[in-house]
Amino acid sequence: MIHWMTALLLLGGVVGFTGCSSVPELESPIVCEGNFHYHLQDVCVNDKGELFWTFTDTLAKTDSRGNLIATCSTEEEYAHLGGIVAKDGKLYVAVGFVRDWSIGSEKAEIFVYDEDTLELIERYPINETKSIDGITTTPNGFFVAGDRIDKGPNVEIFEFEGTVYRSALYGADFSRVRRQLEGIAPFVEKVLIYQYPGLMSKPGSKAFTPDSAAEKLYDEYVKYLQGI
Repeated sequence: MIHWMTALLLLGGVVGFTGCSSVPELESPIVCEGNFHYHLQDVCVNDKGELFWTFTDTLAKTDSRGNLIATCSTEEEYAHLGGIVAKDGKLYVAVGFVRDWSIGSEKAEIFVYDEDTLELIERYPINETKSIDGITTTPNGFFVAGDRIDKGPNVEIFEFEGTVYRSALYGADFSRVRRQLEGIAPFVEKVLIYQYPGLMSKPGSKAFTPDSAAEKLYDEYVKYLQGI
């Protein structure tokens, strides 16, 4: 079983960079120095080529080769760091507050950090939804991916290898994914599933994950889409 931190770092250069004007061409995988409690949530790059990684409860800063420069942990209990984007010398991080994962996020905020020091300098509450996990820039501001559904879970395509949120992730059995899709479909016009890199893996692609569960989930999802 691939441990998710490693799998995500290997794929981060292909799909993990968000909110940047140009994605750097990678000659080899970038591996973030250090060990972190949880799995990687997102990666972004600033105008200097520095990388910023969110590992659920820790924000890490590295150079372009993955050498660790600084880290900071969330000071708020139950805060879950998600998507991250760099803009104008600041880092904007989508944050949900989760006490019980069977219930989900209780509230959502945007944390703003200083790029140089990783100091938390601002916080913006998101009142439209209790759950956000993705963020990127637009010409006039930001786009935040949230969950407006009051009933039912988010669509999750992963399972935990062991203890919930304290163990590696792997691709879920598609029957579980299908039940979630069918459960949430009456409330929405479109369903968007953003994948943790490697949870689904297209066979034969350049950015593949050597995990049979990831390929199996991808194949079953494609067959499901073709049958709709």
